[in-house]
Amino acid sequence: MGEGPHPVCNGNCEPDESKLTFNAICENPVQAICQVSKGSGMLTDSFCSFDIDDESKAKYTPEGIKATCMSKLEQQRVLGMMEYRCRRNREPDCMQTQRMKSAEQLAQIERSKIYTPDRKKYFTKLFTRVKSKMISMIESSTRIPQKHKAMLTKKVSGVNPLFFDSDLPDCFNPTPEGHSLTIALQEDEGGESSSLVVCAGAMLNIEHTNPYALMHIIGHELAHTFDPCALDNETGKPNFFEEVFPQLIKCIRGGKGADGCTDAKVSCNSEAVKREFCETYRSVIPECEEYIKTIPNCPLYVEIDDSEIDPKHPFEHPRLHPTCQLEEAMPDFFGSEVLANIIEEDQKSGWSESLNRPLREMDKMDTLIAMSAFHTRLKEGACFMKNVPYSHPSGKVRVKDIIMSSPNFRKVVCGARAEEGKPESEERSCRGLL
Repeated sequence: MGEGPHPVCNGNCEPDESKLTFNAICENPVQAICQVSKGSGMLTDSFCSFDIDDESKAKYTPEGIKATCMSKLEQQRVLGMMEYRCRRNREPDCMQTQRMKSAEQLAQIERSKIYTPDRKKYFTKLFTRVKSKMISMIESSTRIPQKHKAMLTKKVSGVNPLFFDSDLPDCFNPTPEGHSLTIALQEDEGGESSSLVVCAGAMLNIEHTNPYALMHIIGHELAHTFDPCALDNETGKPNFFEEVFPQLIKCIRGGKGADGCTDAKVSCNSEAVKREFCETYRSVIPECEEYIKTIPNCPLYVEIDDSEIDPKHPFEHPRLHPTCQLEEAMPDFFGSEVLANIIEEDQKSGWSESLNRPLREMDKMDTLIAMSAFHTRLKEGACFMKNVPYSHPSGKVRVKDIIMSSPNFRKVVCGARAEEGKPESEERSCRGLL
């Protein structure tokens, strides 16, 4: 899936990827993409294809247009039958009443054209592979203490894909604004299991999504079940994550000092954000300073209205301060470890199950481009080379400083290219599941 040229290319364009060298992508993925895409983060790969990242445009792809047309035809048939019965019975306000009664039926028709059996089967296949690989890596890990392995595998095992939930209409049903592209973890009631929610835009355009990049997203979401903030909250033990993955927090932060927060690449909760948080929520959390000590690995959110943000300087609001980014950084890292293992497996077997053909060297470049372009286009720091004061690090930090800090990911995807021309001071290798 996903190998055909993007419709705007007509099969004859020169892919943007040709303007880049694999070495440049491996040295600093986001910077390389931003230079070629001139800040847009949009970059076509070796198939002249790119992932759809704009919810308002998702429905205008060939798949989106086809789904809309097919659903409209079927909906018109249903409405036509309603109109016939209303005319025959001569009931006042009949059509308005029938439309209200049949709203869910009409919505279900549209969903059925998006969540087709083939798409659900394909996504489930990728999901199952990532989930199985993550569990096997946990079980065989020599780093994770044996006493904690059952807890981690139970968390990951309890996650399954979710293709519809009536409580999330804006996710699964198209809205006037577009089709939601979200793929996110949702804890189910009771907390014993979780669901990986796959919204309409993500499912509709799955053919345009690089399968390995999609598997990284899946791995990221699965890893949220045991990210540092989740484990601290669930156990009530500050820094419990450190017991499970010794020294990993400091390595991912990349800074100096006992906690890795001095000159860190991945932010910690600054004193300024702690003050701002407590000033904001003192009435709700009277002993705020003590509460903060119990969640050292969780971000501290301070609500700021969008109208207060200057779009030209979105990171310079006086109430915005660096906050802990481990909740997002650690899943990025674990996802890269799992993905590297999967790509390595495909490389050794000589066959990619996801691509349904042998894995090419160019496929690795396509994957890194897709992952980097995705993180480049995110709201928190598109083509921003410094970090940002949000719980999600900037695109550059997420790829170069977190994902690429997995030595196996660098080795499998980039090989020797990852180390060429890199000063020793920049080399950083972290180990989590491996």
